[in-house]
Amino acid sequence: MRRALARVPTKVTLFGEHAVVYGYPAIAAAVPKRIDVEARFRSDGRSVIRFEGVEIRVPLTAVDIGSGSHEARRESIDRIASYVSKAIEVCSSIVGGIDSGIEVSIRSSLPPSIGLGTSAAVSAGVLATCLELNGVSIDARELAKLAWRVELEVQGAASPMDTATVCLGGVVLVDPVNHRHRVVRDSIDALVGYVPRLGSTATLVAYVKKLRGSAPRVVESIMRAIAAVVDEGLDAVEKLDYERLGMLANANHGLLHALGVVSESSDRVVHALRRAGAYGAKMSGAGGGGAFVAFAQPGMLHRLAHVARALGAEVVSLKAGCSGIEVEQL
Repeated sequence: MRRALARVPTKVTLFGEHAVVYGYPAIAAAVPKRIDVEARFRSDGRSVIRFEGVEIRVPLTAVDIGSGSHEARRESIDRIASYVSKAIEVCSSIVGGIDSGIEVSIRSSLPPSIGLGTSAAVSAGVLATCLELNGVSIDARELAKLAWRVELEVQGAASPMDTATVCLGGVVLVDPVNHRHRVVRDSIDALVGYVPRLGSTATLVAYVKKLRGSAPRVVESIMRAIAAVVDEGLDAVEKLDYERLGMLANANHGLLHALGVVSESSDRVVHALRRAGAYGAKMSGAGGGGAFVAFAQPGMLHRLAHVARALGAEVVSLKAGCSGIEVEQL
């Protein structure tokens, strides 16, 4: 029985989260903490999802939750299953239907919904392996568009940033209006980590949307300021100006604070990293806890990682930027 494997990086948003949902540019980077997605055909016509000891049959008529590398809440499992199910549906529409069943196995050491693009990685990985099994080859940019379609249909509102970043790799400038994504650098030094998170990306995006509706001029001014940070950040990334990157991270964090999406746990880690010698640090992603990123002289990053861990945070990488999705037949 043929099998296909996709090794998909996760991602960190350097600058521009939330504003990117409304058409403003953003800068994100692939993170070398990969999620493995393996798919194979089944002869019994069933579609099954396995995630770190969790088996889900599609459609979700019965869910059998086992023990994984981290506690999996039912709502998290359902959310992952929705991305997998939609990706299989999109693949089926492209190849003209899937006659046999398909089994998808997802291996990840990261908890879902922490702002590191796990849903984008799963969406892209399932699409890539499903298409590979059906003899369809597409380039990374086309795969990113299809994976964004999955995210959009599941979440209701989603930018193309995460899927573009995990598919293309590197440090990516995202132009959501024109669907243009440019890799501006292979990688930069940065501390990437996360703290526990409350709430989903969809919930936080909906919160900002409601805020924008109640105070449009105020929120739009914040979005424009975030876009200005992205513009300055692009120049700093290209020049590897870590001191300037840190200053811009601090500014971006403050603007996200104004939107009300920064959690107390994120704030505590961000300010501790600054006091410990980082040029700057910020929350990353939708907020409510979850991911953070810090900039410093490269030689400082190991020390900063110890500080983050002492505060209960998990450190994911000391590098932002790596190769994009990798797919192979087994």
